[in-house]
Amino acid sequence: DSADVNPGAAEAGLGKVMLELGVPGLLAAIWLVISMARYVGRTLAYLSATSPPHARIGYGLTALMTSNAAAFAIATQAYGDLFILLFLGATAGILFGLPVLAHRSCAWRAKTVPSRPRPPNRANVAVGAGMS
Repeated sequence: DSADVNPGAAEAGLGKVMLELGVPGLLAAIWLVISMARYVGRTLAYLSATSPPHARIGYGLTALMTSNAAAFAIATQAYGDLFILLFLGATAGILFGLPVLAHRSCAWRAKTVPSRPRPPNRANVAVGAGMS
């Protein structure tokens, strides 16, 4: 009898993925989350090494996305709202675009910051010049 089968919690995000896509879909979703987490980790390491201001933004966006992932795993009712999906998509897009912005910012700073004047070369300075 199919009424006696307990399909799991359909309110939770992982339960919904399991019910909609089955075990292979759940495994694929877990693989995507792990791959995304590794990419974000590499992105944050790059940002920390090249541009600390961009790294601070990246860490904040990562914290925001992590907290939303935890909320999605427990309850998914709010994630049907278009505003929340647009907000999360924009947040992820900004996070993924930060390495490009950091690279451009570093390149722009390298162009606009004047180089320090070098001391004169000893070979070009006449010894005793200007002395009477």
